[in-house]
Amino acid sequence: MIAGNSALREQFSSDVLFIQASMRQSVDDAAKDEIEGIQTIKGAKKKLTVLVEINSRSVEAVERIVSVSRKHYDNLEYVVHDYASSAGVILVRSADEVLIR
Repeated sequence: MIAGNSALREQFSSDVLFIQASMRQSVDDAAKDEIEGIQTIKGAKKKLTVLVEINSRSVEAVERIVSVSRKHYDNLEYVVHDYASSAGVILVRSADEVLIR
């Protein structure tokens, strides 16, 4: 996934993560692994853009994603492609910037 984000990384001038799922424990684990993987890349940015389509009831999973994102990035931007509902709204509201398609 990291290599596939190169064009988006340049377009947004940030590191990029894409989440399209129902929020559950495995999604926050995958997001954590991806964010930490991005951090190993030379030239990692201080801004993370997260493209989201989320339907979630798990506030705990959202909290963990926000926590690991804030640990590694100074600025969070969320791009809502189609929808963000339930706890997904909490995730999006944690951003410094929100873009809605």
